Amino acid sequence: MGTKFVNDIRQLAYPKSFRIPNNELPGLEKLKDLMMSLNRNSDDGSSGKADNKVLLDIVSELGVIVWRLQKRASADLDASEILRRISRDVEIADTVLNQGDILIKDYTGQYFDSGMGVEVISFQPAAGISREQIIETIKPAVYYKNKLIHIAQVIVGKPLK
Repeated sequence: MGTKFVNDIRQLAYPKSFRIPNNELPGLEKLKDLMMSLNRNSDDGSSGKADNKVLLDIVSELGVIVWRLQKRASADLDASEILRRISRDVEIADTVLNQGDILIKDYTGQYFDSGMGVEVISFQPAAGISREQIIETIKPAVYYKNKLIHIAQVIVGKPLK
């Protein structure tokens, strides 16, 4: 999950009158741009139309889920009920992505190797680790049909020695 999405969810812990309003559909424009770029970069012209259909279906489903999340975030329910419903919608979104051969990979907790193919935002000293390890994923890697389409951005922890 992106940091912005997590921050939007955190707003639910506050009473409705104290929440920061968010009127945009988070991530939907990026997903549409991704779909268009995959269309332009299609290796085989015959599979391009099938890929577009799959991606349009995914964007459509995710659009409905994002709309549902926004409705739930503004509902007059207690925070635990809102979080329960939002959790269900997030699970559905993950299923939709998986069915469309889209994988989102979080590297947090993995040992770092310079050949991993991630963008390191920073190296930070960290207690309790014996070798370089990814301590935070800022943006996850995104794969479409096992092809990297978005490189992960991470923070790597270095042992304190």
